[in-house]
Amino acid sequence: MSGRIELKYLIDWRQREILLNAFRPYLEAAAHTDERASYPILSLYFDTPSLLFYDEKNDGEMLRSKVRLRGYGVQLEQLAPCFLEIKRKIDSRILKFRKQFDRFDPSLVEPANWRLEDDHQGAQIAAALHRYRLRPVVQVLYRRETYESPFVRSLRLAFDSQLLALHPGQRFEDSLFDDHRHRCLGDTQFIFEVKSDGRLPSWLLEGIRAAELVQRAISKYVLCVDKLGLAQKEIGVYA
Repeated sequence: MSGRIELKYLIDWRQREILLNAFRPYLEAAAHTDERASYPILSLYFDTPSLLFYDEKNDGEMLRSKVRLRGYGVQLEQLAPCFLEIKRKIDSRILKFRKQFDRFDPSLVEPANWRLEDDHQGAQIAAALHRYRLRPVVQVLYRRETYESPFVRSLRLAFDSQLLALHPGQRFEDSLFDDHRHRCLGDTQFIFEVKSDGRLPSWLLEGIRAAELVQRAISKYVLCVDKLGLAQKEIGVYA
């Protein structure tokens, strides 16, 4: 089966420095990043009325899905372009189907307004739309520091920080970084992600061992739903 491998680790600042020092000879900043090799990512996640996708992740289902509208900015109105995505995990492999829009349109927050071409990408998203009663649940905002390797073209390493949970329609403000009701990671915490289409190089594995990392099943979507207490508000299911 095609698809990519994704590994995730919750790390602190010290471990991040260990990793970057170990990996520096093998990495370069990813394209389209700033002077810190980073950029903001904002995703509006969709789920069923009973939060099926949330439950699939929490229950460790081997076959599970996520549906989101993603772009690079701190407000939906800034997203140009933006991408409607369905992400599926099958065993240890990740499959992602993506439809690009030139810029964010407010109508996209309602799944009934999605207009999808009759191609493979659009068909996969349309199938999810027809199968589930999708609705917007939470906005997930964070800063991603991303590196690539000129030696392993399929490899991408990311350090995600400043993770915020926002309600649909809520606008970002700098003050939210100091609001424990919305901030999901501590000041010195990062989610370290390894993404690859194949085998991992020895220098990467050695760095992970040197930083004493333990792989964890981390979902930014689940963290944000929990932070806002959304699962407990589902009448008749989670109450």
